[in-house]
Amino acid sequence: MTAYLLRAHHTVTLPPEVRPSPREVTDWLERTLGSDSVKVTRATDTLLEFRSGFKPFDSNRSGDSLTFLANGEIEVMTAQDGPQITVRANPHIMNSAVPGVLALVWLSFVFGWANVSSLLGWGAGLGGIVLGGVSTFLTWGSINTFLLHKAEILRMLRTRPESPRETGAA
Repeated sequence: MTAYLLRAHHTVTLPPEVRPSPREVTDWLERTLGSDSVKVTRATDTLLEFRSGFKPFDSNRSGDSLTFLANGEIEVMTAQDGPQITVRANPHIMNSAVPGVLALVWLSFVFGWANVSSLLGWGAGLGGIVLGGVSTFLTWGSINTFLLHKAEILRMLRTRPESPRETGAA
């Protein structure tokens, strides 16, 4: 069992007559989440595992992509109001490390290495905690945005009115 730093879940509220099974939702997520930068594999009937490579300047930063996460799993369960989608994941460590290194380089350039090294003696621990915390908080927010986006698409697909062609009416 893998340990994950972040966890978020969202229930897709749907009327009982149009609720898909957890397996149907998992099938849909498996079809829609895979891309050239995110590898999705099926672990069980209702569990997907994913892994993505680190891309500091990803052009596909839509709410439909999991490229902002390093790895994780998506589980679909049944809840009282509709399917519940749970994401457990780890952020890219580089998302925290790159800003920290850039800040160190900038401080060294502005104040000189001798002044920065004494500053780092007492501030590195606190600065690392703050940078890591901010990055983790922003990533958790992105997971929730991703879940809201997926829930809205699923709700739209399941509750849209059928066209006359689909029902056979003229």
